[in-house]
Amino acid sequence: MAIFTLRIFTFGAVSLFVLGFLPHRVLTANSETNSSYMVNAQKLITELLKGYDRRVVPVTDGPVLVSLNLNVANFELDEYGGKFKVQGMLVKFWVDSRLDWDRKKYNIKVLCLPMKDVWRPDITLYNYVDHIDVPDMNEQAHIWKGGSVSDYNRMSFTAACEIDLKRFPFDTQTCELVFGSWLFSGDFVNLTTRFDNPYIYHERSFSKWHIESAKAKVIIKIYACCKEHYPEYVVTFVLRRLTTYSSHVLVFPAILLSALVPFLFLIPPESKERITLALCIMGINEINTVIPRYHSNVPIIVIYYVLTLVWVALSVILSIFVLNIHNRGPRRKKVPAIIRQIFLRGIRHLVGLGGDTYYAVDEEGTLSMRGFDRSNERDAKTGVQGSPAVPKSERDMDEIKKSVQYLVQRATITDARQEISSEWQQVALVIDRILFIFFLLTFFISTLSIFA
Repeated sequence: MAIFTLRIFTFGAVSLFVLGFLPHRVLTANSETNSSYMVNAQKLITELLKGYDRRVVPVTDGPVLVSLNLNVANFELDEYGGKFKVQGMLVKFWVDSRLDWDRKKYNIKVLCLPMKDVWRPDITLYNYVDHIDVPDMNEQAHIWKGGSVSDYNRMSFTAACEIDLKRFPFDTQTCELVFGSWLFSGDFVNLTTRFDNPYIYHERSFSKWHIESAKAKVIIKIYACCKEHYPEYVVTFVLRRLTTYSSHVLVFPAILLSALVPFLFLIPPESKERITLALCIMGINEINTVIPRYHSNVPIIVIYYVLTLVWVALSVILSIFVLNIHNRGPRRKKVPAIIRQIFLRGIRHLVGLGGDTYYAVDEEGTLSMRGFDRSNERDAKTGVQGSPAVPKSERDMDEIKKSVQYLVQRATITDARQEISSEWQQVALVIDRILFIFFLLTFFISTLSIFA
């Protein structure tokens, strides 16, 4: 029992030592380490910046080699103003030999200094618009042993971008960001790419655009004014428009509106429901609010809408022509033989309107009844003035006979006029069917050639 009690006492003492004394020693060691780091860092910063002039370019055996990489967080393409805005970070790496130190002496791997205290390459966006964001000089630069410096500067870049809307809304736009030193030529500051592609955070489609590709390269420019060469860091973005919205709002209504044009000629000629022109004008007004203006290239969707407007205007003119033919019979003579032969006995079979037989109306059917009226007047005058008296019953029979002849001739003339009117209406129907086939073929050919 005494041995067991001794063991418990020993175990408790050891536990108290581990839980109490060792953490105190660890905290003390950490405090000493932190204190040592602070002292060493202060000494190192004082030594590095002693006599350091940030206005001097750190050239040694050759120009300062600045490695660049663009990180993209978000972007926006302003089609109306031709502006390409990118939000992100232009990461810069270079070596400043004046910022080297002995790691064994200070036991420090990396040091952070405000950018206002060290030299910084004046990398600027060349093709900027509106304004240039001024770098925040209070941001920290990371400095490693050997004088390697990295600058992670968050900025917003707005560059000019030429917009080509010829294939709108199935267009692809190419925009560039061109960076370079604003003051120094390649003899002092040279550029290189850290990676061939810029880094895109959460790579995805932004708003109504998708990044098809993004490439970075360095080119050398020599200007006419100077013999020095100037390196430029160029990042090229290829952006493809997402067409879900445009297909539903612009393309489908355009095709539907264009498809209505040929079917106008299936409406009976006597109908007046020719309202597609107003619909087309409404469609063009709608597209004017969507498509950016003031560009050198005309979008194909606008060409398609204008072409549809031309078709509708032409269809209205042809509809007026067909309506005049349709109403020609009551006030004109019969259909000429050549028109009857071409339209009613030839083309009629080809356009699927059947093969009814048409009989020509004689010219006698178009005679007026004026002669008949005058003969009645002469007979009445002759009977009254000089002819011998005719029995009343015989005169009654003559009157009845003349009345019957009058009614028969009137019915014959009415039938002839109806036949003539019917023939002109059938000619108008054949012309309508021809125009329907023509506009239908035009619709398919133009739609496939433009949107294929």
